Amino acid sequence: MKVLIKCVLLLMFLVSCNSNQKQLDIIEVNLTKDWAKISEKLELTESDNNTSEYLNSYETKNIDNIKINTFSIPAIKNTATIALPTENKVAFLFNDKEKKQLVEIETSLNYLNNNTEILNLISDKYGKGKLLSEEGTVNKIKGIENYVWKNIDNNHTLFLSTFSLGNIQDLETKSSKKQYSCILYLVANNAEIIYPNGQKETILERLIVKLSS
Repeated sequence: MKVLIKCVLLLMFLVSCNSNQKQLDIIEVNLTKDWAKISEKLELTESDNNTSEYLNSYETKNIDNIKINTFSIPAIKNTATIALPTENKVAFLFNDKEKKQLVEIETSLNYLNNNTEILNLISDKYGKGKLLSEEGTVNKIKGIENYVWKNIDNNHTLFLSTFSLGNIQDLETKSSKKQYSCILYLVANNAEIIYPNGQKETILERLIVKLSS
């Protein structure tokens, strides 16, 4: 009987620990200090990124324990008639192949119900971001809205790019609903891209030019 009670208590403890496991909030990561702790919980594969081909990028799709503020990143988008893989992913970028120093995190999200869902969460935390894709820019013409929050916690800068993904069709009602995607960039202000010719450029400068054009 005592053995049974101990087993039950142990099981309850393990379930409690699992349910209380803290999610990693991407926008609160300290790029300089947190990589060793983060990397223990992730399965990474080499990947492309949206910032520069000269940065080494590794993505994870095991996103169950990752969030943005209060938004838990889903692996599946459930509709009335179908469950769609979101292909949401989080990429960790380095300027060296040894992964010594994390310099940027890119979070790509799909099948959002509106183009302000993530924008509002970030604005609640850091205030109103500066719009980079102003009238007349290529991004604005393409329907892309880009925002920046400079010098947030840990000497980092945050960028958000939102755009239309298309429509989801409901096979039963024959109706459609517009969906959106976004890319979130968390960047260390002083982090650099090192080009093959030896020239350097900060990631911050590159993204400001790219998202302002």
